[in-house]
Amino acid sequence: MNKDASDKVYDLPKKPLSAYNLFFQYHRIKILQAPEGRDPIVDDSDGLPGLEGVDPSSPLLSKPEAEIRKYRKEVIDRALKENPFRINNEKRSHVK
Repeated sequence: MNKDASDKVYDLPKKPLSAYNLFFQYHRIKILQAPEGRDPIVDDSDGLPGLEGVDPSSPLLSKPEAEIRKYRKEVIDRALKENPFRINNEKRSHVK
């Protein structure tokens, strides 16, 4: 007596988002927040995610790499948490 694959119930925890997913969620926010006629991908292509708009002569950039990474992570985490364009999966009719 084999059960159908569709009858199985999986109570596995959700996997954490990959770096790829986080990167494109962050860029999606930047694209949606960009003013009309401005392409944030092209305009910010020389900056690292989380350091857009930081002046190259900023004292932040003279700090150790670990502190810069920590700052970038905080900026990206804050942007993802305060995302006004977040999709509510509970209201979606189709969820994978």
